[in-house]
Amino acid sequence: MAGPAPIEEQLRGVGEHILVVEDNEKLRAVLLRQLAELGYRVIEAENALAARKLIDSGTDIDLLLTDIVMPGKVDGCQLACEFIAARPAGRVLLTSGFPGARLADLDEFGPALRLLDKPYRKQDLARTLREVLAEPAPAS
Repeated sequence: MAGPAPIEEQLRGVGEHILVVEDNEKLRAVLLRQLAELGYRVIEAENALAARKLIDSGTDIDLLLTDIVMPGKVDGCQLACEFIAARPAGRVLLTSGFPGARLADLDEFGPALRLLDKPYRKQDLARTLREVLAEPAPAS
């Protein structure tokens, strides 16, 4: 039986730091493994509160990858806004298992922020990450 198709070299990371915020422990573990296999350096947080601490600490983070729906008072969209306010050159990839998740309130961030619907394949994740990370930094 053949294994999964290899990820094209141009879709692999080059050591960028990704903060993964996912409350589902099993899904987070799979995501962390996939990102490491794709060549990214990964940092994890189980919720927005833990993610805020990492963001505020000055930890290297090139991209925030967060689920939209999380327990607690802060969801992924709010966390994305806080991340971009704190790190204007940062990028965000939101994920959601709910069809039709709306990003209307986040339109101002343009291509620095994207949505990837769950479930997604590793190839889709790899392609979307490269697209988001390739966007030029916003003008200051």
